[in-house]
This record gives sequence, structure tokens and C-alpha cells, in this order.
Amino acid sequence: MKKTVIRLLSVILSIIIVSGVMPVSVFAQPESNVAEVWVNGEMKKASSDSFEEIWKEAVSLASKRTDSNEKADVIFKLLADWTADNGSFGNGSGFKNGAISVAKDKIITIDLNGFAIDRNLSEKQMATRNGMVIYMENGSSLTVKDSNAASVHMGSITDGVWYKDDNGTVQINGGIITGGYNLSDGGAVYMEEKTSLVLEGGKIIGNKANDGGGVQIEGGTTKLQMSEKAEILYNRAEGGIYGGGGICTDGTGVTI
Repeated sequence: MKKTVIRLLSVILSIIIVSGVMPVSVFAQPESNVAEVWVNGEMKKASSDSFEEIWKEAVSLASKRTDSNEKADVIFKLLADWTADNGSFGNGSGFKNGAISVAKDKIITIDLNGFAIDRNLSEKQMATRNGMVIYMENGSSLTVKDSNAASVHMGSITDGVWYKDDNGTVQINGGIITGGYNLSDGGAVYMEEKTSLVLEGGKIIGNKANDGGGVQIEGGTTKLQMSEKAEILYNRAEGGIYGGGGICTDGTGVTI
């Protein structure tokens, strides 16, 4: 009798599975988040599919430099590589001409966490007049750090420009900012007057522009600070002898 019941239950379960009555979600694997927003050490929001949405959230929570009260410590943390779609990271608040934008007077931190921010522009794609990866608007402040420097990316160097390649020849430890191809200035980062960029880790690698293949600094009150863990390398400028393959500045008083 027991064997008959067991066989009957087995048949019923098979019919349920085959007919699709049993919810597929029972067997589905949970999706991993692509990025998170942290405020004052507390995780506020995460997204499993939209870098654009989570970056907009980070920008909306970021403090302004002019606030008189205590400023919020807002961190945008990557949990996967962020590669632009057809050369654009997004539209609307937090973006400018397809680049990631740090709004005027805002203070924010990007934790690369061993991953890459890649605008996916190179000589194989169409260059753009505003092809930088990150655009820092007047008075904004950005810190880039890498809390997972042990992560390894592979790539290859061709004529000073970095391309992703499964059979690459260059080992890159830690997070990277790459893929900027700008017909104007600042392949990876363009900084307007009175902005402040602090590089605590990661690499700005394989970007290209007319001036400032890696970083373009505008104005004498703009500041760039780098720790020994951060690197700017394999970037290229097309503007001739004064182009500035890694860093180019048109003002004085810049801190490097």
C-alpha cells in the first residue's frame, strides 16, 4: 500500500512540474545587485539591473558643498562592471551628454570595488564631442576609491588605447575607469572650475581626447589629489606636444 501511495505521489508531482503548474520562481536563482548606494555607513538602495537608476539615487542623496549642516557621506559602490550602452551611461539627472555627471556643488564618492566603469568608446566605435567617462560640474567634489584592489582585469594595449580582450596581455589589479574617446578635452574625467577630485585607488587607463587623455583640469582653483595606490596610465592626447596624455591643466594652483 505504501509503495502504491509513493508511486501515485511521484506521478502527480511529475505532472505538476511538466504542466508548469508549479511556480518557476521556486527554482529561480536570486539576481545579484549591480550597484549600491550607502549613506553614512548604511546601505540605502540597491539595484539588480539598472546602474542608471542607482546612480541617480546616489546623486539625489549627495550633499551640497554649500550646506551649513553636517554633510552626508554618500558612496556609489559597484558590484559589477558598468559598461555604457552605445556610448551612453544614461540620461537626465546625473548624466551629461551620455557621460556620468557630478552635479554642481555636489559631494560624492565612487567605490570601484574592483570593477570597471567603461564608456565603451574607442577607435573601433564613433568618437564623440563629449566622450569623457565622468564630467565634474562647477564646484563639485568627487572621490574615487577601490575597496577591492585584489580584483584582476585583463586587457591589451594597442597604440596607447586600452581595449577589452578575453586574451589580453595586460593584468590590471583593482577598479578602472576606461573607454573614454573624446574629440574635445578630458578622455576619462573633465573637471570644471573649482572642482575637486581625489583618487584613493583604482586606475584611469586607456582613454583618449584632444587634450587631457586621462584627466582635463580647467581653472586655477581646481584640485586633483592622488594617493600612491591610484594610477593614470596608457591614456593618449591628440592635441600635439601640449596635449597632455595623462593629465592636462590650463590653470595654476592645481594640487597633484
